[in-house]
Amino acid sequence: MSDQGMKLELGLTGVRWDDFEMGGGIDAITGEKVGNALETEFVGSSSVALSPAVYDYIETKSQLDQMLDISLKGEYNIASFSASAEVEYLSEIKISKETLNIVARVEYQSSEYDRLPASKRIKQEALDYYSKDPAGFREVYGDYFVNGQKTGARFFAVYRCETNDSSKMDSFKASLKASKMDLFSVEGRASFEKKRSDHSITINVRTYMEGVLDKNVDDPEPDRSDIDACFKWFQRNHVGIPQLAELKHYRTLVPTMSNRVNMTADDVHDLKKFYRSYWDMTWQYNNLTTSCHDAYQARYKALTNKITDFKTDLVENKERRKSLQVEIDALVKDFADPENQKRNFVDSLFMAATKEPKISVQNVAKDDGLTTWTYGNKASPNDSLFKVMSSEINMPVYQNQFGIRNTTIVGWEVTADRARGYWTKGVDKIIGTNLGIVNIEGGMIMPMPIGTQKWRIKFYYVNNSELVF
Repeated sequence: MSDQGMKLELGLTGVRWDDFEMGGGIDAITGEKVGNALETEFVGSSSVALSPAVYDYIETKSQLDQMLDISLKGEYNIASFSASAEVEYLSEIKISKETLNIVARVEYQSSEYDRLPASKRIKQEALDYYSKDPAGFREVYGDYFVNGQKTGARFFAVYRCETNDSSKMDSFKASLKASKMDLFSVEGRASFEKKRSDHSITINVRTYMEGVLDKNVDDPEPDRSDIDACFKWFQRNHVGIPQLAELKHYRTLVPTMSNRVNMTADDVHDLKKFYRSYWDMTWQYNNLTTSCHDAYQARYKALTNKITDFKTDLVENKERRKSLQVEIDALVKDFADPENQKRNFVDSLFMAATKEPKISVQNVAKDDGLTTWTYGNKASPNDSLFKVMSSEINMPVYQNQFGIRNTTIVGWEVTADRARGYWTKGVDKIIGTNLGIVNIEGGMIMPMPIGTQKWRIKFYYVNNSELVF
């Protein structure tokens, strides 16, 4: 084999396990699993131990990218974007000023690698093949063999915390960081739930598990939204699977073998950059609202299928890689189209309208503090596209009505500052209409001087000429 090209590391650790085989060969550049050139046996022996819970807060895209880099740790293209639970949940995380993502994770993992015995060696027929055709040997057996594995099981609980009021979210974040987080105990979850309720935060929870029994008829898996039940089930049913691999180059067994490949460091960098843009496209696609998601579904699937089908060809075929990169860039650009931003905003209103209280619900104020109820949107995602205006009623009476022709209400808010009584909604639906009615009952019998009024109602609306519903 030529002495030209990039020199590979002789050993790699912490490579994400991608359905490897102990002793099996790995192509360092494509990440493909190839033939087994070794003559050896393997017997695993390490026990696994439970690690303490770890909590990650994801508020920005840079924090998300940092977590992705950690989860995809590895050199070259080995297991670069395998469908692990981490990559799956990271691709669904939403980023906004009104959203906080909390990733709670625990894992069982062996402390050491289980390795092949020191007596391992390359089969004679494989050695003969190398002496005749080094390039052919690489095609059949790759560059590395799997020398070790770490086994374990992992549990992730991903909390998406959302509100329509960024100030409430800031206060909620501060309350969380002021105390120790413990979402895997009854007391810890109760404390978290109180903070959530105090700040009017809505929560969506999903769980992800690796290294558990596929099916247990005697102990079926509970609903994934029930964190307590899921975690207990995980503790009962984890069996442990290989999670991390240690790879060794064949040169560590036969020093005369070359560890050079026909690529440059720039080629590897370009390949990684391509796959990162592919992941970013996937993340943006997963964060589209339903109508936008449906509009791009066929195009997105066709492109992802191409990338999967041409995985090995992408390494050396720079022109194909460039062509697919153009398609990725074009699709991402279309995701950010102004009309799509408007469509996303309108779609969000349909969801927000379902969270409004029913007419019959009495929303009681806390007379010893500030209580705020917020529904829908308070701001435009892009003021250059359309503006969200507001109208505030500072001295509400029993029945308070708001409506302007040729406008649509996109959000509304009721605030009680050490007030008594309660409020009810006066119409079936406010968001998405041009009429909002809120009734204040109790604490409003006698008029109060300006400046001492304790109830406030605010409506947020857009001009129909700027946004089509």
